[in-house]
Amino acid sequence: MKKTPTLVLLKTASRLVLLIGAAVSLFLVIHAGHKNASVILPLLFVIWVLSPYIGLLITIRISKVWQASSRTILHYLVISSTLCCVIAYSGILTPSDVKPAAIFLITPLLLWVAIAITIPVLRSHKAK
Repeated sequence: MKKTPTLVLLKTASRLVLLIGAAVSLFLVIHAGHKNASVILPLLFVIWVLSPYIGLLITIRISKVWQASSRTILHYLVISSTLCCVIAYSGILTPSDVKPAAIFLITPLLLWVAIAITIPVLRSHKAK
C-alpha cells in the first residue's frame, strides 16, 4: 500500500495519542480504585480498561493492507475514541450521582462495540 506523508504522520499521531491515553486511563483507574482492599478487583479493572487500547493497537498493525482511505478513517477514530475515553474516565462530564466504577465498566464496553462495528466496515471498504 502506498504511504503518503500525511498518512504516516496521522499513524504516528494516532499511536502516540493511543499510548498516552492508555497511560492516563491506567492512572485514572488505579486512582479510582486505590481505596479498594482487594488486589484482584483493581487488577481486573486495569485489564478491562486497557483491553480496548490493546485491541486498537493490534488493529493499527493489521490495517497495513487496507486502503489508504480506510487507514485514515481508522487513525481518526483511534484519536477521537481515545480522547473520549480519557474524558469519560476523568469524570469531567460525569454526573455526581454516578459511581466511578460504572464509568470504568461501561466505557471499555462501548469502545469494544464501536471496534466490533467499525473494523469490519473499514476492512471491506473498496477503492473506487
